[in-house]
Amino acid sequence: MWYIILASIVWIASIVVVFKVSDRFDRGFYAFADGLVAAIILVVLGFFAVPATTGIYRGYSEGERTGYVTKISVKGIIWKTYEGEMQIGVGEMAALQEPFKFSITDKTVLKKVSALAGSGKKARLKYIEWLVMPFKIGESGYELIKVDVPLTRKD
Repeated sequence: MWYIILASIVWIASIVVVFKVSDRFDRGFYAFADGLVAAIILVVLGFFAVPATTGIYRGYSEGERTGYVTKISVKGIIWKTYEGEMQIGVGEMAALQEPFKFSITDKTVLKKVSALAGSGKKARLKYIEWLVMPFKIGESGYELIKVDVPLTRKD
């Protein structure tokens, strides 16, 4: 949806540039050509800028990770995003691995993850990786879509 809106704005801006620079075709062909070149440059820049700001390729990869949720936070000045971290390893191995960082968009998933944070229960998090994640969703690149609490064996 955002891609369509921003692309429309770019197209409208390019049309305005054509008419402004060429003075509505009064100065001749060369003035029109200058405006057309400026419009083409705006369109090309728009095709690169719009996907970078609205996100591209939501389903770049999918997967799941199992570990302990250690942190949930709210970040952002204008757009608030929910970010979290999960420790993958156990014992001494946990200190060697960098935590898995993820973003949460669904409120039901947020409630489940918040209940697991700091509880000491192991969780299986299913995620979708973005190639370029929109700034309104989060900053981690991984969007959490499902949370499972696996059964643990009692020996």
